[in-house]
Amino acid sequence: MIRTPGTLTAGPAVLQPEEYSSRLVAADPEYTAALSDGAGLVVLDGTVTEELEAEGWAKDRIRELQDLRKSTGLDVSDRIRVTIAVPDEKAQWAHTHSDLIAREILATSFEFGEPVDGTEIGDGVRVAIAKA
Repeated sequence: MIRTPGTLTAGPAVLQPEEYSSRLVAADPEYTAALSDGAGLVVLDGTVTEELEAEGWAKDRIRELQDLRKSTGLDVSDRIRVTIAVPDEKAQWAHTHSDLIAREILATSFEFGEPVDGTEIGDGVRVAIAKA
């Protein structure tokens, strides 16, 4: 274990900084970091499941809807009505996270369908929003 001010304890031996070298060797260095005190490593699981990807997709749409709200002159606290069209391959994700999206953007109405005068916000999603 590395101790301050840089000594290393290995069993009964205490090594000085000039007597050893330390390096991080990780199976997946992109997701691994050494603790600052040298007491160990932090390893993150970088696996992206479909559930996580769907949630990230929904959060991207939330950000884009908030940007659209701003660009159309609506206030961040205005309640809005939303009509949204989603590509077939993302429809399940949209339906699964529709409550989250509606709640985050303060939508009093959140309907699926082809929006009249819709705007594309990203990933093939078209929406129309109006102040409620």
